[in-house]
Amino acid sequence: MTLTKDAVIAALETVENPFTKTNLIASDVVRALTVDAGTVRFVIEVDGSQGQAMEPVRQAAVRAVEALTGAEKVSALITAHATK
Repeated sequence: MTLTKDAVIAALETVENPFTKTNLIASDVVRALTVDAGTVRFVIEVDGSQGQAMEPVRQAAVRAVEALTGAEKVSALITAHATK
């Protein structure tokens, strides 16, 4: 079965953002999601004050996507920008 962007989004919907108490998709923090064959890449963009606390969430997101059939390589980064 071919891995789809919709399947990745569904997996990310199972991961809670502890700051919003909603999932990563509903909290609108996932950016630059690409699915190319079995390779998935995405960025989790959060406020600068949340960056360190979101590392376990990033790890959970990677695990959720890795569990999908067809996911061979999953890469997720956190980008934490300070607000002005």
